Amino acid sequence: MIKPIISSTIAYLFTSIPFQILNFLGNILLARMLLPEYFGTIALALVFREWLSILIGWSTSQYFVLGDGSQQEFGNNFLGATLAGALIIVVGVGIYLLAHNNENQVFYLIVMIVCFSEGITCVAQLLLAPLERNLELLKLSILRNGSVTISMVLAVLVAYISPGIWPLVFRELLLSLLLLLAGIWTCNYKIRVNFSSFSKNGLKLVKYGYSLNLSRATEVIFYRIPDLLFAKIFGVVATGHFTQARTFLMFTLKIPNTVLEQVLFLSLVKLKAEKKSAEYFYFMQFLTSRFMIVAAWYFALLAPPIFIWLFGENWRTASFLLPHLSGFMFFAALFNALQAYYYSLENQLLVTLSYGLGIFSFVGFVFVLRSTSGISEIASALTYSMGISCLALHFLGLIQGYKIPIIRVFWLPSLTIITFFSRSLSIDFQDYEFILFLIIILTVSVFEVITEFRKILKNSHNQSLR
Repeated sequence: MIKPIISSTIAYLFTSIPFQILNFLGNILLARMLLPEYFGTIALALVFREWLSILIGWSTSQYFVLGDGSQQEFGNNFLGATLAGALIIVVGVGIYLLAHNNENQVFYLIVMIVCFSEGITCVAQLLLAPLERNLELLKLSILRNGSVTISMVLAVLVAYISPGIWPLVFRELLLSLLLLLAGIWTCNYKIRVNFSSFSKNGLKLVKYGYSLNLSRATEVIFYRIPDLLFAKIFGVVATGHFTQARTFLMFTLKIPNTVLEQVLFLSLVKLKAEKKSAEYFYFMQFLTSRFMIVAAWYFALLAPPIFIWLFGENWRTASFLLPHLSGFMFFAALFNALQAYYYSLENQLLVTLSYGLGIFSFVGFVFVLRSTSGISEIASALTYSMGISCLALHFLGLIQGYKIPIIRVFWLPSLTIITFFSRSLSIDFQDYEFILFLIIILTVSVFEVITEFRKILKNSHNQSLR
């Protein structure tokens, strides 16, 4: 079964790439039309929303994917998603009413709107979960990525007519509504609510949701605490530059993450019954490592001038951050792959511990660097912290008895770092030795991936003959 899953994974990846390119271009247009402080403000509002989702959003489509897929189970999950979504909306309205006379009234109105969109998304994700469970990946890719693209295109039109922060808010709200419509259109389960069944089985859903949310809480803190610290130390404008640099970085990271976040978990769940999930995961972890080490080095070289050319001179400060964040791409992708593996085994604790270590590391780095360093050095602290979290997650897996292929994954990335510093290379077009260094990395990575892929196909063929 590994061969068809790998084929569907590749198909899902390449069907999503055109949507991602359109979304990326839309983000460039928004950045050119809107001011950096708008992006900083919406980033802080999304921090509020994500925290509410963790504290009271116990419903998760993963619980349905892991279950037996019965109509009764879908009904229980639907009721749980509806209650969680409604509670998030109510709390968002309450926050706005309590802060109605506050001088930051507009900010809290934005918080209320994005909370409303999160409540809708809770239900929408559950309605789309049957597609995940059945591995209907092509349809899922078109619906999810198509919704993001449509909301982006319309947000650009709104920004062209009326520049301001509201096109960014409109994009969040429209995306949730489109996902809800897509879920209603495709869901083949009947929407039935059975309170007696939910009272008996709903507690398991809530327990699983909160065990997952504990892990996601540390993830949100890790990814969002830089926004808060940047705003506190450097101000909202600097936060806008940082979030825009991270968005640019995430475009490259999103290519593997499309597979790691959307497909890998589903595939591992399917393969777990055949006891082949580890083999598939090892291949995906290796593939991710080689793809991202090439992407990280090329990103460090090429991203700053491309960023200024695309976004304009107003975002030059953001371009300075990109080389400092390039290593973050590599570690984050490997972490996401291993996270999906542990989630498929229902072992969220290791992920929680690793994110927690990363949070303490980042805060420690900022505390040490804040008085002597600027925005670029603080951005580097995020890369170091992600590296610490990634390595911790790998070693914790080894301690727990999982056969995590650390040497196989990290030997080439480690060698590139040693070579870079020992040869005193500079990330510069004029450094021909560095250009040769990039060519060698690319060549070795392509050769290794082809060799490993042929080995997987050969093993799959041999097992089918038995």
